[in-house]
Amino acid sequence: MKRTVSTDLAKQMKSSNDPQGMYILGPDGKSYGFTNDHYPDDIQRFINSCLAKFKKDPPAKVSFTKEELNSSFSHQPPPGAAVVRVFARIWPLPKQCWGLNRGAGRDFLWLYPEELKYLAHTPAGKDGAIKLPVALFGRMVRFHLLDDVRGTPDMWRLSEIRSMNFKAKVVGDAKSAARQITFSGEYSLKTGSGGRGYKGKINGKTEVSASDNSLVKFRAYSDGLAWGRGTYTPFPPDGKYGLHIGFVEAKDEIARVVPPEAVSTANNDREYHNPSFEGGGDRGK
Repeated sequence: MKRTVSTDLAKQMKSSNDPQGMYILGPDGKSYGFTNDHYPDDIQRFINSCLAKFKKDPPAKVSFTKEELNSSFSHQPPPGAAVVRVFARIWPLPKQCWGLNRGAGRDFLWLYPEELKYLAHTPAGKDGAIKLPVALFGRMVRFHLLDDVRGTPDMWRLSEIRSMNFKAKVVGDAKSAARQITFSGEYSLKTGSGGRGYKGKINGKTEVSASDNSLVKFRAYSDGLAWGRGTYTPFPPDGKYGLHIGFVEAKDEIARVVPPEAVSTANNDREYHNPSFEGGGDRGK
């Protein structure tokens, strides 16, 4: 694809593999324009301008293989994995704050097959205590306990996890078809400069089928205080503000089409799958 001459696009390309915006491309990869605007009149002008370029310089004819036509256009979870929807809200809202602070952040959490198997079958102690999959809860902390209300968030680096303590217990009837596990934890996240952070508690419950290791239910709620702006999440409320994050299982096919933000940004799930490894792709300021 020919890179569009755009200062905004070039700036995003330096720090991310997924510069956001709107593109108009030909089937041969030819670019007719890029914009990161949102106002209806500007978008209409952008479309009209690209259409004129398209008519003046039509794309070359190309052919596609069956494999290309049937391939997925985004990263999808592996077979046997489960998907959980993640929502973030700022509450209570300060009387004076930027408009986007009134919105909701949305993302998807992936639970991998080996983690579901672990939750379904790992023996619990006499008091029902069970060790949690380190990768799963490390993933929740690094890539989902985030303020994504105003835009694409900066993922937490390993060094920015100041503390993370989780405990879990098997509850309910041991003979039931789905194993029930409650969990709770505390976390403290802060950048090196201290300019951005999130500190609070999380409580949740999950149910995993013992017969096929499928996720039946996953509900969790994080309540804490956040502060600071991110690279693409400017103008947060002043000082520390309440950031609430909810998790709920997703059973629809659409949830399996859109990958987690961390996977989309990195263009792979290596670090997301194994959050104890830190690559060079995330940002922390």
